[in-house]
Amino acid sequence: MLHIYFDEEHTNMVSEGTGTNPDSVRISGAAGGSDERKLYLWNDDGNKTYEDVSITAANDDENVNIQYALDINGSPGEWAESINLPNGDYRTAVPFWRKVIVASHEESTTRRDIAHKFTAVEFEK
Repeated sequence: MLHIYFDEEHTNMVSEGTGTNPDSVRISGAAGGSDERKLYLWNDDGNKTYEDVSITAANDDENVNIQYALDINGSPGEWAESINLPNGDYRTAVPFWRKVIVASHEESTTRRDIAHKFTAVEFEK
């Protein structure tokens, strides 16, 4: 099954609903700002392959916008609200980037609940 990881070695998985290891940012709301992070999608089942893979934010709002970019030689490509990743078995971790943009507002913002939604069509090899 596909999962999102903080590391290429797929040892540090982003928590999926439990909140035990969330993707999080801490940005001053008074100033606003952004945070970029490279993440990885990896498949833990060697008998599966995936097509039509896309990633989008599950919980951005009026103060926090989450965007994504394909990895281009270790740097983010063009930022968008969602991205499509290549078809494949994902047995080698596939990098992508996420950017959290916090608008200027009155309070500091610590988001510990950044949620990414990915969809894919799964096939047996």
